[in-house]
Amino acid sequence: MALQFASASQRNNVHVVLAAIAQEPRALQFASRDLKKQPDVVRSAVQSTPFDGWDWASLFSLCKLREDPDVMLTALGLNWRVLEFAAEELKADRVFMKAALRSNGLVLKYASSDVQENYELVLMAVGQNGLSLQFATQKLQADARIVRAAVRQNGLSLQYAAPLMRGSHAVVLDAIIENGAALKFASSELKRDRGLVSSA
Repeated sequence: MALQFASASQRNNVHVVLAAIAQEPRALQFASRDLKKQPDVVRSAVQSTPFDGWDWASLFSLCKLREDPDVMLTALGLNWRVLEFAAEELKADRVFMKAALRSNGLVLKYASSDVQENYELVLMAVGQNGLSLQFATQKLQADARIVRAAVRQNGLSLQYAAPLMRGSHAVVLDAIIENGAALKFASSELKRDRGLVSSA
Protein backbone atom coordinates (compact mmCIF):
# COMPACT_ATOMS: atom_id res chain seq x y z
CA MET A 1 0.00 0.00 0.00
CA ALA A 2 1.88 2.99 -1.30
CA LEU A 3 -0.40 5.46 0.50
CA GLN A 4 1.13 4.26 3.75
CA PHE A 5 4.42 5.90 2.76
CA ALA A 6 2.97 9.02 1.09
CA SER A 7 3.41 12.53 2.47
CA ALA A 8 0.73 14.14 4.61
CA SER A 9 -0.37 16.33 1.70
CA GLN A 10 -0.76 13.26 -0.54
CA ARG A 11 -2.75 11.47 2.16
CA ASN A 12 -5.05 14.49 2.21
CA ASN A 13 -5.45 14.62 -1.58
CA VAL A 14 -8.81 13.08 -2.45
CA HIS A 15 -7.70 12.04 -5.95
CA VAL A 16 -4.58 10.29 -4.66
CA VAL A 17 -6.54 8.55 -1.90
CA LEU A 18 -9.34 7.43 -4.23
CA ALA A 19 -6.75 6.05 -6.68
CA ALA A 20 -5.07 4.16 -3.84
CA ILE A 21 -8.43 2.81 -2.63
CA ALA A 22 -9.29 1.66 -6.15
CA GLN A 23 -6.17 -0.52 -6.05
CA GLU A 24 -6.54 -1.61 -2.43
CA PRO A 25 -9.61 -0.67 -0.31
CA ARG A 26 -7.65 -1.11 2.93
CA ALA A 27 -5.57 1.92 1.91
CA LEU A 28 -8.34 3.98 3.48
CA GLN A 29 -6.66 3.45 6.84
CA PHE A 30 -3.76 5.64 5.69
CA ALA A 31 -5.88 8.53 4.39
CA SER A 32 -5.96 11.81 6.32
CA ARG A 33 -8.46 12.15 9.11
CA ASP A 34 -10.48 14.64 7.06
CA LEU A 35 -10.79 12.25 4.14
CA LYS A 36 -11.84 9.39 6.42
CA LYS A 37 -14.84 11.53 7.36
CA GLN A 38 -16.01 11.93 3.77
CA PRO A 39 -18.81 9.48 2.92
CA ASP A 40 -17.77 9.28 -0.74
CA VAL A 41 -14.26 8.19 0.21
CA VAL A 42 -15.49 5.54 2.66
CA ARG A 43 -18.13 4.41 0.17
CA SER A 44 -15.43 4.07 -2.49
CA ALA A 45 -13.49 1.72 -0.24
CA VAL A 46 -16.57 -0.40 0.38
CA GLN A 47 -17.60 -0.45 -3.27
CA SER A 48 -14.17 -1.38 -4.58
CA THR A 49 -14.59 -5.03 -5.43
CA PRO A 50 -11.34 -6.94 -5.80
CA PHE A 51 -13.37 -10.15 -5.57
CA ASP A 52 -17.04 -11.15 -5.46
CA GLY A 53 -18.73 -10.79 -2.12
CA TRP A 54 -16.71 -7.80 -0.94
CA ASP A 55 -18.77 -6.15 1.78
CA TRP A 56 -18.64 -4.11 4.97
CA ALA A 57 -17.54 -7.10 7.04
CA SER A 58 -14.67 -7.86 4.70
CA LEU A 59 -13.43 -4.29 4.67
CA PHE A 60 -13.57 -3.79 8.42
CA SER A 61 -12.28 -7.21 9.41
CA LEU A 62 -9.16 -7.06 7.26
CA CYS A 63 -7.64 -3.92 8.71
CA LYS A 64 -7.62 -1.43 11.54
CA LEU A 65 -10.45 0.66 10.05
CA ARG A 66 -12.81 -0.88 12.60
CA GLU A 67 -10.79 0.86 15.33
CA ASP A 68 -10.94 4.27 13.67
CA PRO A 69 -13.78 6.36 15.14
CA ASP A 70 -13.87 8.78 12.19
CA VAL A 71 -14.19 6.02 9.62
CA MET A 72 -16.77 4.16 11.67
CA LEU A 73 -18.93 7.26 12.21
CA THR A 74 -18.77 8.07 8.52
CA ALA A 75 -19.67 4.51 7.58
CA LEU A 76 -22.43 4.58 10.16
CA GLY A 77 -23.97 7.47 8.26
CA LEU A 78 -24.15 5.21 5.22
CA ASN A 79 -25.54 2.16 7.02
CA TRP A 80 -26.25 1.94 10.76
CA ARG A 81 -25.56 -1.80 10.82
CA VAL A 82 -21.87 -1.19 10.14
CA LEU A 83 -21.40 -0.67 13.88
CA GLU A 84 -21.55 -4.45 14.20
CA PHE A 85 -18.02 -4.50 12.78
CA ALA A 86 -16.59 -1.77 15.01
CA ALA A 87 -13.90 -2.63 17.51
CA GLU A 88 -15.23 -3.62 20.93
CA GLU A 89 -13.37 -0.65 22.45
CA LEU A 90 -15.44 1.73 20.30
CA LYS A 91 -18.69 -0.03 21.18
CA ALA A 92 -17.87 0.61 24.84
CA ASP A 93 -16.59 4.17 24.39
CA ARG A 94 -19.30 6.53 25.66
CA VAL A 95 -18.12 9.53 23.65
CA PHE A 96 -18.09 7.51 20.42
CA MET A 97 -21.41 5.84 21.19
CA LYS A 98 -23.02 9.18 22.00
CA ALA A 99 -22.10 10.40 18.51
CA ALA A 100 -23.26 7.11 16.98
CA LEU A 101 -26.60 7.19 18.82
CA ARG A 102 -27.22 10.74 17.60
CA SER A 103 -26.96 9.36 14.08
CA ASN A 104 -29.26 6.37 14.65
CA GLY A 105 -30.62 5.08 17.94
CA LEU A 106 -30.75 1.53 16.59
CA VAL A 107 -26.96 1.22 16.93
CA LEU A 108 -27.73 0.52 20.59
CA LYS A 109 -28.09 -3.07 19.32
CA TYR A 110 -24.33 -3.32 18.83
CA ALA A 111 -23.27 -1.31 21.88
CA SER A 112 -21.54 -2.82 24.90
CA SER A 113 -23.69 -3.91 27.82
CA ASP A 114 -22.41 -0.88 29.78
CA VAL A 115 -23.81 1.43 27.12
CA GLN A 116 -27.08 -0.52 26.91
CA GLU A 117 -27.62 0.07 30.61
CA ASN A 118 -26.49 3.71 30.62
CA TYR A 119 -29.56 5.83 31.36
CA GLU A 120 -28.45 8.95 29.47
CA LEU A 121 -27.36 7.06 26.36
CA VAL A 122 -30.47 4.88 26.22
CA LEU A 123 -32.66 7.97 26.64
CA MET A 124 -30.80 9.53 23.71
CA ALA A 125 -31.23 6.37 21.63
CA VAL A 126 -34.98 6.04 22.17
CA GLY A 127 -35.45 9.74 21.54
CA GLN A 128 -33.79 9.29 18.15
CA ASN A 129 -35.52 5.98 17.34
CA GLY A 130 -38.08 4.58 19.76
CA LEU A 131 -37.60 1.04 18.47
CA SER A 132 -34.13 1.01 20.03
CA LEU A 133 -35.93 0.31 23.33
CA GLN A 134 -35.66 -3.37 22.40
CA PHE A 135 -31.89 -3.20 22.94
CA ALA A 136 -32.01 -1.55 26.37
CA THR A 137 -31.69 -3.56 29.56
CA GLN A 138 -34.84 -4.93 31.19
CA LYS A 139 -34.44 -2.40 33.97
CA LEU A 140 -34.55 0.49 31.51
CA GLN A 141 -37.43 -1.10 29.58
CA ALA A 142 -39.35 -0.67 32.83
CA ASP A 143 -38.35 2.97 33.35
CA ALA A 144 -41.33 5.29 32.75
CA ARG A 145 -39.28 8.23 31.42
CA ILE A 146 -37.37 6.10 28.94
CA VAL A 147 -40.43 4.18 27.79
CA ARG A 148 -42.48 7.36 27.36
CA ALA A 149 -39.68 8.92 25.31
CA ALA A 150 -39.61 5.78 23.14
CA VAL A 151 -43.36 5.58 22.53
CA ARG A 152 -43.60 9.29 21.83
CA GLN A 153 -41.02 8.82 19.08
CA ASN A 154 -42.55 5.57 17.79
CA GLY A 155 -45.73 4.22 19.37
CA LEU A 156 -44.96 0.68 18.23
CA SER A 157 -41.97 0.58 20.58
CA LEU A 158 -44.55 -0.19 23.30
CA GLN A 159 -44.05 -3.85 22.34
CA TYR A 160 -40.54 -3.69 23.87
CA ALA A 161 -41.62 -2.10 27.14
CA ALA A 162 -41.81 -4.09 30.35
CA PRO A 163 -45.27 -5.49 31.16
CA LEU A 164 -45.69 -2.91 33.92
CA MET A 165 -45.26 -0.12 31.36
CA ARG A 166 -47.69 -1.75 28.92
CA GLY A 167 -50.21 -1.57 31.75
CA SER A 168 -49.60 2.13 32.40
CA HIS A 169 -52.47 4.29 31.16
CA ALA A 170 -50.17 7.29 30.55
CA VAL A 171 -47.59 5.27 28.61
CA VAL A 172 -50.20 3.52 26.47
CA LEU A 173 -51.96 6.81 25.78
CA ASP A 174 -48.67 8.34 24.58
CA ALA A 175 -48.11 5.30 22.37
CA ILE A 176 -51.52 5.30 20.73
CA ILE A 177 -51.46 9.05 20.18
CA GLU A 178 -48.29 8.50 18.16
CA ASN A 179 -49.61 5.34 16.45
CA GLY A 180 -53.06 3.87 17.09
CA ALA A 181 -51.83 0.38 16.19
CA ALA A 182 -49.77 0.40 19.40
CA LEU A 183 -52.93 -0.52 21.31
CA LYS A 184 -52.31 -4.16 20.39
CA PHE A 185 -49.25 -4.11 22.69
CA ALA A 186 -51.13 -2.71 25.71
CA SER A 187 -52.10 -4.88 28.66
CA SER A 188 -55.35 -6.85 28.35
CA GLU A 189 -56.99 -4.52 30.85
CA LEU A 190 -56.08 -1.39 28.92
CA LYS A 191 -57.21 -2.93 25.62
CA ARG A 192 -60.70 -2.91 27.17
CA ASP A 193 -60.46 0.74 28.28
CA ARG A 194 -63.07 2.59 26.19
CA GLY A 195 -61.26 5.89 26.48
CA LEU A 196 -58.03 4.45 25.14
CA VAL A 197 -59.77 2.45 22.42
CA SER A 198 -61.54 5.58 21.18
CA SER A 199 -58.20 7.48 21.21
CA ALA A 200 -56.62 4.83 19.02
